[in-house]
Order: sequence, then C-alpha cells, then structure tokens
Amino acid sequence: RAVPALCARSVSVLTFNPPSSKETTILQPKGTGNMVEASGVAVGGLFAYQFTDKLSFGAQVRYLQEKLYTDKNRTLDFNVGTRFNTGFRGMRLAMNLKNLGKDFKYGQALSSNFMPMVFNVGLAVAKRLRSEAPALSPPLTNSAMTWKVHS
Repeated sequence: RAVPALCARSVSVLTFNPPSSKETTILQPKGTGNMVEASGVAVGGLFAYQFTDKLSFGAQVRYLQEKLYTDKNRTLDFNVGTRFNTGFRGMRLAMNLKNLGKDFKYGQALSSNFMPMVFNVGLAVAKRLRSEAPALSPPLTNSAMTWKVHS
C-alpha cells in the first residue's frame, strides 16, 4: 500500500577547533617557538524521501575543510543511503555509501589525506516477545546485524 510521499531536508554544521600546541622536532624536543593550530569544519545539506511505506532514500552533500599548521584543504563529499522494509516478519534492510569524493590534497605537496569510502549493509528483524498478560499486545524486540566494507 502506498503512503503519501514524505520528505525531509536538513542542514548540518560540524566544527573541530582544538587548542594550539607547541611545535617540537627531534632536534628541538622542548619546542621551536612556533605554535601549531588545527581546525576542521563540515557544512552539509541532506535530503531524504520516503517513496512508499516500504522504501526510503536519503542523500547528503558536505563541504569539508581542514587546516593543519600552514596547510589548508577543501573538498566535497557525498553520502547516500536507502532503507527497505521487506514486509516479512518485520525484517528491514538498509544500505549506505559514505565519503564519495576526492581525497584531501596538502598544499602543493604530493601527499594527500585518504578519505575512506565506506559501504554499510544492515539487516534488522523485529520479533514479538511472549507476554504474561494475554490481553496485552506483546512488546517488540529488535535484532540487527551490520556489515562494513572499507576501501
């Protein structure tokens, strides 16, 4: 049976700004006199849509920025996911793919910061527990399994 289409939109902001620390090297273990600063920010937008009472889909795009000492990096990443209610004994199947995007590049150096692409698959089953009171509906319990694949 189809339900009216439901959608959700969201905006997210994550920040990371630890305190500065003294720069040290092997030759100057007590410090060079320089301070090292680091920060990070992720600003994203999310859209989710429920197609039917059994199938829903969501997508997120994020602008990511990292700063470490004198290097500053920017990139975009995408996350997508879906959930399917099988209709069989409360079984639900969900999948998502995270961190689709380019790796961070550090300045003009050849090194880069690897962003791992992650694929998750989850399966959940709801089953009724036996109830002592026959007039009451027995409570539900959920069992779930998750598989993760990293690139």
